[in-house]
Amino acid sequence: MQPIFFCLFFGLFFVSVSARSQETHLMIQNFSKEDIITTIVSGVDGFDFEDGNGPIERFQNKAIPSGATVETRMEVNYYASNCPFTMTFWFEDNSSAWYRINQKYAIGEAEAGFSTGGTRNISYRKTGITIVITVLDK
Repeated sequence: MQPIFFCLFFGLFFVSVSARSQETHLMIQNFSKEDIITTIVSGVDGFDFEDGNGPIERFQNKAIPSGATVETRMEVNYYASNCPFTMTFWFEDNSSAWYRINQKYAIGEAEAGFSTGGTRNISYRKTGITIVITVLDK
C-alpha cells in the first residue's frame, strides 16, 4: 500500500498522495514492406503516465524500418483508470495508418479500446504486461 502524507497548513487540511506507477511495455512490429519514416503520438493525458508523457517520450518522431521490432517500457499511473493514446505511422510511400489503444490493457485493468484506420492492417495482442502492435500490408 502506498503511503499517504498529511500536512496542516494555515488551519487547512491537505492530503497529498505520492505517485505510484505500474510497469507495462509497448512493442511495435513493422512487418509491412515499407519503412515507417516517422511516428506521431497524440491524445495523451499527462496524468496517465508516470513521466507525464508516456508514449510521446518514447515514440514521437521515431523511424521503424520494415521488418524491425521496437519495444519500450511505459509506467502507467496506478490511479488512472484508463491510459489511452493514438499513434500514427507515416510510411516512405507517403501513406499513413493509425491506431488507438489503452495502455492499461497491458496489465488487465482496462479494456483495450482498440481502433485503427489507414493504409495498413494494424492488429494488437497482449503478452504478459506487453501490448504488441503488428503492422502489415493490406
